[in-house]
Amino acid sequence: MTSTYPLVSTPAEVNVNGKFSTLNFDMFKTLQYNRGEDSGIDNNRLSRFKKLWDNEEYFKDELHVFINMYMEVIDGHHKLKLHKWLQSVGIELPINFTMLTQREYNEGTVIQKMGAIARRNSLTSKWDSKAHFNVAIKLNVRLAIEIQNLKADYMVRFKTDGRMITPSRIYALLTHDNKRLNSDLVTVEDYDKEELIDVMSTDRFIKEFEFVCNVLNELASWNKDYEETAKMTSFHMIRAIMPMVWDNMLNMDRFLEEIKRKRFANVSNTVKGCIVYAKKIQKKMLEQY
Repeated sequence: MTSTYPLVSTPAEVNVNGKFSTLNFDMFKTLQYNRGEDSGIDNNRLSRFKKLWDNEEYFKDELHVFINMYMEVIDGHHKLKLHKWLQSVGIELPINFTMLTQREYNEGTVIQKMGAIARRNSLTSKWDSKAHFNVAIKLNVRLAIEIQNLKADYMVRFKTDGRMITPSRIYALLTHDNKRLNSDLVTVEDYDKEELIDVMSTDRFIKEFEFVCNVLNELASWNKDYEETAKMTSFHMIRAIMPMVWDNMLNMDRFLEEIKRKRFANVSNTVKGCIVYAKKIQKKMLEQY
């Protein structure tokens, strides 16, 4: 097949201002932990590109790959993989590419570079918090490893599968960040904040984390026993009560006592409904004490 742009075969032929095509895919360097995958490839995403090819809908003439000044792929890992696969079955489809010279793609640590790549990729296909966390684990980022260990310990101590306590939620508890508690993205760069490791050993965090685990277990127990009537989404309650806890507006022990009495059967399955419920308990506490 003909190339869309000038055909090159070596990095020496590439300059920072041009757009090029190549059949020498080996001159590109792929980032191992793109999207948190060992290979840098999400197989589901690759399958979607293969389907486009099969349906003759693949964009042959567009720019497929964006690289930095070190020939590292910043955007286009899956398209590059598709072109390599086509080449392996005898179809020569040139890669169209250009070089990005912005500082964030070429300088700084691997973590900073990954963060910049994620921000760029999110314009077309979002990296989720799980992908960011997986990248941090692959890069042996200390805070991510400590959070992973804490989650594993939680699963053993509280006899749960741990789906409710995600790494991003643990991060939100560590930072008292209500936006992150409400599922705002936690990035690989966030996990590079090693000062938060010390927070994990504080009495305050340990008490708050155990409180969250106990509340989730009580809610899970209720939902298991009363599946036909239960309307509670467990983490909605956590999102509702933790800002009150952080502002010292709620006694954790007393709140847990109320939860154990199973007095939340009619709480609506929304954060707003849980806030109303938590405030009612807070009012009761203030009246009694």
